[in-house]
Amino acid sequence: MFYKLVWPANGRFAACRPYKPSYIAAGHDDCPLCGRHMGGRYWEHPRTLEIEGTRFPDFLFPTPYPAVSERFVALYKASGLKGILGFEEIEHYRIRKTAARSDKYYTLTAMRSRMSINYQESEIDFGKGGHEHFCPLCDPQSRTIDRIKRLALNEEGYAGEDVFKLYATGNALYLSERFVDFVKKNRLTNLGLCPLDDFEKRMVL
Repeated sequence: MFYKLVWPANGRFAACRPYKPSYIAAGHDDCPLCGRHMGGRYWEHPRTLEIEGTRFPDFLFPTPYPAVSERFVALYKASGLKGILGFEEIEHYRIRKTAARSDKYYTLTAMRSRMSINYQESEIDFGKGGHEHFCPLCDPQSRTIDRIKRLALNEEGYAGEDVFKLYATGNALYLSERFVDFVKKNRLTNLGLCPLDDFEKRMVL
């Protein structure tokens, strides 16, 4: 079982956004077959994160990464889970004067899995018309995905990743059942999920 990472948006915890960020293209997100840039942007250092609220969870949204707590980083590094290539510290914070200072937060870089989408078993709405670009890895349908209701994967390309992106779905992050169990066991907070077999089933841990 795999899950897509989503923003909980339930108001229980603080939310955040990069403050006056500077972005550049991330070269590691180029498709290895066609060289196409996958849309990833790199948030340059030094970074400032603006946090709205006073309850600081382990997963902060809606930055595109997300931002993860210092506690999460330590637990993940000791867990044996696979897929996160590295963490980068966020140096500066803008928080309410009445809020207790939170621990440090980090952005993460996740690997891209070679798993492909099983389009016959998935439910996907595509944009009208196609485009000239075609790549068997990152753009096998030559069409833009508008909405996914159900996502089935061809797992012959699976290499045991617990946190990963796909080449065909941009910056969306996906999580394994092992990762979800790890989050539950360690009572990590504010993780939003939807199972790939039904994107309407939103869960919050």
